[in-house]
Amino acid sequence: MKRLVTVLLAVLTALLAIPTLVRLYGDRGHVPLTLIVVALPFTVPPLVLILVAQLVLRRLRTAALTAVLLVLNAIWFVPLYVGDAAGKGQPLTVMTANLRYGGGDPFRIVSLVRSQHVDVLATEELTQSAVNNLQGAGLKAELPYFTGTPDPKDGPDGSGLYSRYPISPQSEWRLRFSAPGAVVQAPGGDVLVRVVHATSPVTGEKGVYRSDYNEILRDARALPTATPTIVLGDFNATLDNSLLRSLMGSRFRDAAEKAGSGLVRTWGRDPGTRPLLDLDHVFVDSLIGVRSTAVFAVPRSDHHAVVARLVVR
Repeated sequence: MKRLVTVLLAVLTALLAIPTLVRLYGDRGHVPLTLIVVALPFTVPPLVLILVAQLVLRRLRTAALTAVLLVLNAIWFVPLYVGDAAGKGQPLTVMTANLRYGGGDPFRIVSLVRSQHVDVLATEELTQSAVNNLQGAGLKAELPYFTGTPDPKDGPDGSGLYSRYPISPQSEWRLRFSAPGAVVQAPGGDVLVRVVHATSPVTGEKGVYRSDYNEILRDARALPTATPTIVLGDFNATLDNSLLRSLMGSRFRDAAEKAGSGLVRTWGRDPGTRPLLDLDHVFVDSLIGVRSTAVFAVPRSDHHAVVARLVVR
């Protein structure tokens, strides 16, 4: 019986090690590997239990291998909970919200803009009816400046950028979904803001995820470095995916990571369900500090909104 338990623990360890190994190697935009590595945070609790069981059974060799897996995960996850000083500068609060085919509650969005004193709002899956509903809920009084391309057919293609301050619209990135951008004339000086809605790796459109993956990295790296820059939205990728790791390996860092907010989960399978994955992000360059980040549920959307309180240095 003891031998059977030992074998079972070894098999479970091998299976649970797969996401860690993919994270170590990198999914590199390959869809099967992309889907495997998003499970990484869920493997840590069972690995801890397995390690305890192996130590109790005195299976020290297999326990050592399990411990190595846990150490690797600690190296990746612990820094997410250790924040940096925001520094001094002009405050700027930004928010991103995926409206799920435009159905996200417009009054909730406007309420968050008011209560969180949001200066810049990125909206993904923005439809023309959602634009009208947001205006009817009073968004224009808070954020009067807008650029973007709403989806006229109540689909996922549209995105928008709302601002409290005057903007100079920029050319959209060539992604599957609308990806507007603008220079925001904020009190602390100009800030370049880009909105991203990357294609999901589970889409039926073959090759689109890799195409968006490459385009985002190429365009982000080509952005001018003299202007403080924010890239935010629904990346359809977690911090364990190569897309975001490559982005963080350039000039950008995730705002939640800089604030020490930990693993910020924003997406659930259905509206009203508990969020499972960290798909929505705010990335900032070195000219911008982060005071805090927070997530807020949006009725009728499967995504939580992300609010980041920034400091433009």
